[in-house]
Formats: sequence, C-alpha cells, structure tokens
Amino acid sequence: IIGLKQLLNERKMKEFGEKIEGVEYKKRVGSYGVIIENERVGVVKAQGYDTYFLTGGGIDAGETETESLRREAREEIGCEIEIGEKIGAAREYFYS
Repeated sequence: IIGLKQLLNERKMKEFGEKIEGVEYKKRVGSYGVIIENERVGVVKAQGYDTYFLTGGGIDAGETETESLRREAREEIGCEIEIGEKIGAAREYFYS
C-alpha cells in the first residue's frame, strides 16, 4: 500500500471524469486543498446533494495558487488556513 502523498507525486498527471469525443472543453485552472486538523480531513458537502468536495475553486485573474486557496477557504469554510507543500496536480473533465 502506498501513501496519498506518494500516489499524488507520481509523474503522470491524474485524470478524472470522462473525456467525451467532440466536446470542446474550456480550461479552468483551480487550486484545491486537503484540509487536515487534529488528524481529521475536512471536506465541503454540496448543499442539497450527497456529494463532497475539497476546499478550493477557480483561480481568479491575478491570483496565485496560494492566494486563491486562501480566498476559497475563507469563502467555503470561514477559516484562515496554513498552506503546506503542494502534493500534486490533476486534470478533471466536466461537461454540463
């Protein structure tokens, strides 16, 4: 069994979702964080759905990844956060 950090640090970027042929996707760069406090991992529950997400979202023009993640944490969980090291990157295909 390998750890989360090792899994996310593998060279190949992880991909999620289904890439549908013929669909033109728009690139939306985001910054998301794994929130850990007292050895517990925090997630955000989507209101009205049985779905959970990591804290974070799209990076606004002029923001760095860190600035974006700090802003999103204030908006979504109402907290100031301490940001550690980057543990990985991923590409998600989403079409609605």
